[in-house]
Amino acid sequence: MNAAFEGDPDDIRTWARLDPLAPHARSVIEWADCKGIAEPTALLVKQLGVLLYAKSLYAQAEPLYRRALAISEANFGPNTRKSRSA
Repeated sequence: MNAAFEGDPDDIRTWARLDPLAPHARSVIEWADCKGIAEPTALLVKQLGVLLYAKSLYAQAEPLYRRALAISEANFGPNTRKSRSA
């Protein structure tokens, strides 16, 4: 699914390709969560969240962003964000 759900979900030109895949991506994410499989779906979770956010579907995007953050924190720790100070 990661390979099929490629392109910039923030770019409206990719929506025609990503929109039909979105329900399938959501199913993969839900199935993986039920089975406790987090890492391979982290990118898919984030990309689907970006797509929904770009389409102003904020209530649907937020749980995906939170899930992607939880996966990242579980894998890399809670303080892995790079500092923006120069």
